Amino acid sequence: MLLATLAIGYSFGFGQLPKALALPLTARPGPSAASQAAAYARHEAAVADVGYVECDPDGPASEDYTLAEAVQGKLTGSMILGISPEQASCAREIYQDTISAGYDAHAAVIEVCAAITEAALLNDTGGDGTSVGLFQMEDDKGTATERESVPYETNWFLATMSAAYPDGSWEWSAVGDVDQAVEISAFPDRYQPNADDAQTIVNAIIALQSGYGDPS
Repeated sequence: MLLATLAIGYSFGFGQLPKALALPLTARPGPSAASQAAAYARHEAAVADVGYVECDPDGPASEDYTLAEAVQGKLTGSMILGISPEQASCAREIYQDTISAGYDAHAAVIEVCAAITEAALLNDTGGDGTSVGLFQMEDDKGTATERESVPYETNWFLATMSAAYPDGSWEWSAVGDVDQAVEISAFPDRYQPNADDAQTIVNAIIALQSGYGDPS
């Protein structure tokens, strides 16, 4: 009865519950590993046979072929077999658009990680339901043409990330957690395993564009 009285008083602004009587808050459990595995299997099936739009309208550049070669054998997540020049082109376009928008390389790492997980780093023309693009954006996020345009996709991701993590707090948060906050997927644990590959790819882009030679 005392606890109920105190709780009622608190709800009307009469004071705070004593710490000893305050009820503990428990985190809401996320989807189980089995549930996530099933959801991701459905997702992979949905994007398996769709086409893609070239991330660079002019197609992969010579530096994209160099980038693909530079990271060969250095990736350990879902890109363990390596990336194609087209996938390298998509990573480069994400990086360049992110820097142009005033964000740093770590923001590009977060985006590349999401693009690896969502679309195998390709600008897909289809996906699960109405989803398209690098980040598998649904039709409430814009037209299909917009959602297949890397600058539009990147700006959406950065704006959504900044809203979820204000004051640059995404900088010191786990990459996978930030990706899930943006994507709100049914497989939240699938992003973080690709974070190291995303970092490796972005490091290679920086090294190549800086003229530092071998980005290893």
